[in-house]
Amino acid sequence: MSAFAWMSRQRQLIAGYFNRKEEVVMYAVFGKSIKKEEQRKGDIANKLSLSDRYYSNKNAYQISPDYYSLARCHEFIELAKKTHDVRCIYIAQAEKVTVEGAPKISKKTGKPLFRFVRLTGI
Repeated sequence: MSAFAWMSRQRQLIAGYFNRKEEVVMYAVFGKSIKKEEQRKGDIANKLSLSDRYYSNKNAYQISPDYYSLARCHEFIELAKKTHDVRCIYIAQAEKVTVEGAPKISKKTGKPLFRFVRLTGI
C-alpha cells in the first residue's frame, strides 16, 4: 500500500469516527485557579481571604478542556499537581439538557445543549 493510499484510509477512519451516530461522552476537570480567584470581585471577595476562597470547594469552574476519556482527565490532574496555580476539585461528565424528555436545542448553533454534572471527587 502506498503512503498516499494509507493516509487516505486513515482520513476515512478518522472521519468515520467523528461522524458516528452513537453518543460520545465528554469529561472535564473542575477546580480553581489562583489567578481567577485574585480577579474575582464582589461580596465573597471582600469577606474571604484569597486562601479561603482558593481552598473552599464551592463555586468550582472548568479548568480543563473537554476530554473523551477519564484517563485524559487523570493525566491533566497529575500535571496540575506539579503546579500550585491550579487546584482540581472534581471530574464532571457532560449530559444533554432535556425539557420534558426532549433534548433542548441551542438557538445559536442548532445543536443539543450539554451541561456538566459532578462524577467523581478528587
